[in-house]
Amino acid sequence: MYKELIEKIKTILEGVPAVKSIYPYALREGEKITNYPSVIYFPTGSTNSFETNAENFKEYNFNLYVICSTEQIGNEEVAVSILPNVIDKIIAEFDNKWSVNAISGKRTWLRISSMSDWTLPYSDAGIEMSAQLTLTIKTLTEID
Repeated sequence: MYKELIEKIKTILEGVPAVKSIYPYALREGEKITNYPSVIYFPTGSTNSFETNAENFKEYNFNLYVICSTEQIGNEEVAVSILPNVIDKIIAEFDNKWSVNAISGKRTWLRISSMSDWTLPYSDAGIEMSAQLTLTIKTLTEID
């Protein structure tokens, strides 16, 4: 199921023209982002609960990090315009695709939220501003 979910997330992110590069994994130390704004995403865990005697609800959780460089643009422009615009477009694209009908034959829903601070760390590539989004994908599975 993870393979299908990772591919579906990538497809949705590819539908956002403001996103210039997508990394479906956590970057290794020394690995550099080549194009901004970028999104890095990866799974963070899953849960499983019984819905009925014949069905389970499973939730798959992913972190998405939206990253913009401030090196040539400036912190204020990124903070008040570029990063909020990209995040709004990403959220809108996930909202458009919130009910993806089925993945691997399982009824599927998406929920995206932001639960952390926007940060401005320094990296080898210069100053980057980032925001974390949390994606929950819920599936309804029939028990055999």
